[in-house]
Amino acid sequence: MQTIKRFAITLSLTAFLLGCDSSDTTQAQAVVAESVVTPPILDEAKILEAVELIPVKKYNLEDGHGFYMQESPDAAIEFRSSPDRINVALTTFPEAEFKEKNLVAKDMVTKLTAVVTGTDGKLIDDAMSGQIEPGKHVINGLPVNISLVGDSNLLVTISK
Repeated sequence: MQTIKRFAITLSLTAFLLGCDSSDTTQAQAVVAESVVTPPILDEAKILEAVELIPVKKYNLEDGHGFYMQESPDAAIEFRSSPDRINVALTTFPEAEFKEKNLVAKDMVTKLTAVVTGTDGKLIDDAMSGQIEPGKHVINGLPVNISLVGDSNLLVTISK
């Protein structure tokens, strides 16, 4: 239950920070250099089939639902409708005992993001290493917003 609260707080904080974006929305969106592998997949069933991961838990949201692919540390995907978007979220823990589970969660989020965007999946590593700046980007023709809170919380929002 504490994990769900922490994840909800993280997502709420990220959503708040995104809403406070003072950048000029008329500026051209940055294009992220990401190798296109396939067309993007935006259908829920096809995404879950393509990543070959089995969700461990489904949760409801006010405008959709999400799946934990792993909990503590968290790897999750959400299908939201207001506006129509897909969120892929990663929450890791700094403690040494979570090192392996952090890597598994990161791998899951990498697979999810690669399938949804139709790219090679380097987006997650690049975002976490600072090679891709947080903010709005266009990846394989899709508007993508990357939010990084500290070193442990990453939210990638893919607008449909």
